[in-house]
Amino acid sequence: MRAVLIYIGNSGTNGPKYPAHYTPYELNVLPESIDTLIIAPLGDGEYIYGDTTGYNSGVTSRAAESVRYFVQNVFKASTMAARGVKLHIGYPGIDIRDSKTTGDNRRAHSLKGMQNYYGIFVNFYKAVQTNLGTDWTDYVEGCYNTIETVYPKADRDVSAARKLAAANSARNPTASLFGQLSTYVHGLGKKFSWAPYYGYGRFPAEIIWNIGVLVNRTNYFDFCMMQPHYYFHASDESGNLASNLTGIRYSIVKNAITYRDGVVAAGPRTHTLCKIGVDMEISSVFHRNGVYDSNGVRITEATVPANKYGQLAGCRHRYYEYEATFKDFVKDPDVPFMFYAGARGELLSDLRGQTDSQLVQPQSAIYQVIGDFYSH
Repeated sequence: MRAVLIYIGNSGTNGPKYPAHYTPYELNVLPESIDTLIIAPLGDGEYIYGDTTGYNSGVTSRAAESVRYFVQNVFKASTMAARGVKLHIGYPGIDIRDSKTTGDNRRAHSLKGMQNYYGIFVNFYKAVQTNLGTDWTDYVEGCYNTIETVYPKADRDVSAARKLAAANSARNPTASLFGQLSTYVHGLGKKFSWAPYYGYGRFPAEIIWNIGVLVNRTNYFDFCMMQPHYYFHASDESGNLASNLTGIRYSIVKNAITYRDGVVAAGPRTHTLCKIGVDMEISSVFHRNGVYDSNGVRITEATVPANKYGQLAGCRHRYYEYEATFKDFVKDPDVPFMFYAGARGELLSDLRGQTDSQLVQPQSAIYQVIGDFYSH
């Protein structure tokens, strides 16, 4: 898998954040080395737990229509469809809160009820199948697991309490949900892909352990492409996040999820369905001398906190660390890759509105950088 994740959707309470209006031409200019598009309909609202107003049904309707529009009006009219590019379709995001309660109880209640999202997600995929008709069979290879982590049973759980039981992960509501979705997706004859974030924050070891339980000890997923998060933040309270690149590389080499030091997490690996790879991270900040916001306005240390300025300013260098770490695996068909390139404007922008003094590579779009990497 040599994939790119793209956002679609243009209605609902989130507003027109991720326009569905890609054009066939815009897909045509994407590198031919891309063999999979992962579609995330995140612009049509988020599901909420405890909804009794019909709001979630509206999210399903809007998101399924966004998928239909993209597949039938854009993808099929592009050269991507003709050359056999595969689609993985993600479900809309969730708002980890409970509409019936307030304050601290909202998140805690929703986490305990995570499994209740199963029926909502199934209804979404049924709507997508109805909307696409034979296109579901012809173009859709798989479904994408939009939730990027294993939430604890309760929001205030700490350290070991956040870890899945290696022999009975289904005791955790989120892991149980993943297992149910895996059974459903595989029952449709489709593959199930996931891009969890690798360890960072207060509990990095617990996060990595949980990925290890689900990948090393179950056959829930066909593809796991871990997010290093290093591109966006050089370090956090868990230390220098460059070590995430090392840990993910160890995981690829050992064909098992490992900690940053190469020790297998929740090992030994007993289930081998899932292919292990990396979620490459990039944004339009990569192109710029200095740091600019999405409107092209220069950001200075006087306008943002110094720590945020420093994080943004190093993005280009950190991306090249990704390339150096993972380029050796590009030709290996058993190592899946996915690029998280942000919204449509990030992926396609060639930054021609900027002056040459603001650009490192004038006229160079993010999709070209992706193509360069996949050509290794």
